[in-house]
Amino acid sequence: MLLPMVFVALLLLRGRIAHSRFTIPIEINEKSTCKIQMDSPQAELLSKTRLITWDEALMTHRFCFAALDNHIRYFEVLQ
Repeated sequence: MLLPMVFVALLLLRGRIAHSRFTIPIEINEKSTCKIQMDSPQAELLSKTRLITWDEALMTHRFCFAALDNHIRYFEVLQ
């Protein structure tokens, strides 16, 4: 399932797949979280982001969205 997303990411300028950009685990469950450190460049980029374009979102498991959503909410509480 990741293979088509990898090809799309290669075609986009600075394109990354969601699992890579948000460090979402490949083996995902309802308790999975992103592994972005609070003081990392990824966290700074995420805090400045207003829109996330998620290619093939309909084929992505809902736990991936939940992991990212929980992570963003956690960062907002800490700031």
